[in-house]
Amino acid sequence: DRCLLESEMVVEDLGLRAGVDHRDRQIERLLGRLRENDLWREVEECTFECEPGTVDREKYELLRDLGVTRISVGFQSLNDTVLRRSGRDLTAAASVEAYDLARAAGFQQINVDLLAGLPGETRSSWNRTVDEVIQLAPDCVTIYQLDDDFTPRRIVTAKRAVWTGEAWTLEEAETTSIEPDGPRVT
Repeated sequence: DRCLLESEMVVEDLGLRAGVDHRDRQIERLLGRLRENDLWREVEECTFECEPGTVDREKYELLRDLGVTRISVGFQSLNDTVLRRSGRDLTAAASVEAYDLARAAGFQQINVDLLAGLPGETRSSWNRTVDEVIQLAPDCVTIYQLDDDFTPRRIVTAKRAVWTGEAWTLEEAETTSIEPDGPRVT
């Protein structure tokens, strides 16, 4: 409710994250109230972050109808062994299904989040994950890289999977380093 009362802020991009506990009526209430605000006209992009296995086509359609323009799906990895070893309660198949359902619901902007350096990940398993994601051709891929202590240290954002005529490639947009004194974009 506090978020809904702060109507003086200017919002051009809005990002929301929902897990298993976000019910449709909560989402409807939040986005409905935000859309009632005159500032909603200024919103150019509304992103909703989804965990695979927590959304279905109906929820994606609800989000679309409420004004969400971009979906971000947290794959992390497309290797079930790596997902299990890192404590993730999802499968590679659930991740791909979440992506496919978002496309089927009509979303034109879909981001996939990957997490490099998960426990048990090898260069080979990472390369397979990247190859499989590129084949899906998401509009954007965000790769979070973990250090040895499993702390995110660097974020690489790649815009668009591009077909070069011979293979799919990712166009890199920016690298953001998370330093002790705060983020730095390079």
